[in-house]
Amino acid sequence: MKHALIMGFTLALATFWGHAQDEKAPKVEFERMEHDFGKIDKGAKVDTVFKFKNTGTDILEIKDVSTSCGCTSAKPEKISYQPGEEGNIPVSFNSGRFSGPIQKNVTIVTNDPINPRTVVKIKADVIVDIMTKPPTVFINNLKRGESNSQEILVSTERLEKLELSEVKADQPFIATAMERVDDKTVKLIVTVDGSKIPASESRLRGFVTFNTNSQSQPTVKTNVNVLVENPVTAQPSSIYMFGSKEGQPREAMVRLIPSSDKKLALSDVTVEVKHANPETPNEKHSADILMTEIINEAGEATLKITLSDKAAKGRFEGAIVIKTNISEQPEVRIPVRGSVI
Repeated sequence: MKHALIMGFTLALATFWGHAQDEKAPKVEFERMEHDFGKIDKGAKVDTVFKFKNTGTDILEIKDVSTSCGCTSAKPEKISYQPGEEGNIPVSFNSGRFSGPIQKNVTIVTNDPINPRTVVKIKADVIVDIMTKPPTVFINNLKRGESNSQEILVSTERLEKLELSEVKADQPFIATAMERVDDKTVKLIVTVDGSKIPASESRLRGFVTFNTNSQSQPTVKTNVNVLVENPVTAQPSSIYMFGSKEGQPREAMVRLIPSSDKKLALSDVTVEVKHANPETPNEKHSADILMTEIINEAGEATLKITLSDKAAKGRFEGAIVIKTNISEQPEVRIPVRGSVI
């Protein structure tokens, strides 16, 4: 009986204390959880405000406000709000990179013990004068010395006649040509020349830009992504050595495999790695961070990479450039990143 009374008293005390804590807690309540901008022209920058109120009995603190996209910005007017005080979180959206229906989230983190994370949403239907199909060009498995072409259809539904001018690429390995299909459609032919791609590169990116007669989209940019089919494949293609302990060496192995029947041999390795610490002299970086050893065997090759026990604390990055006997790919570049702690 005595034990039951003690348990009952403890439960009652806990309940009372919980209510007391709740009564002193801040509470955030938003006037609305979503805003729809409706139809907006591509390139338009639009703003709204999410209003809220601290309906609790303690000071409300805005700990963090984050957005789901760099196209959206949000920032509270201040950090602390007294009980009963109202506040605003202005939100801006830049539609420059979008078309069609979009939805973005804004997450507000507060000290409200019941709802520490609140998500509000913005919506819009971005109307475009100019449409490109596909919006991005992907050219995969391009062989060195060969060319590959893809078409982009540029069209309009809002303009009476589509006009394009100053079609150009930002990379020497990309060429463009233009053909009119009808008043509302123009075809762009994008050609990637594999013979102009640097020997050490396997993944490349460029842009094709052109001017139009649209007031809302006077200039349009299209990404061109290229994946080169190299005669020599590196496995892995990149080296990561983050979280390495100071004074302790660390090893990594990279296999280099020829795609043809040619026997592969490595002749020279250059380490182009620099420490992120500005106080460390650049001329000492490569020697003090990484050491390499070539192992040629059975038509393939292996590169042994050792993180030096002399490597200073901090981040480092760069690349290892390897000379090969394959004329189509005289060198292989292996990106390297890491840190010493």
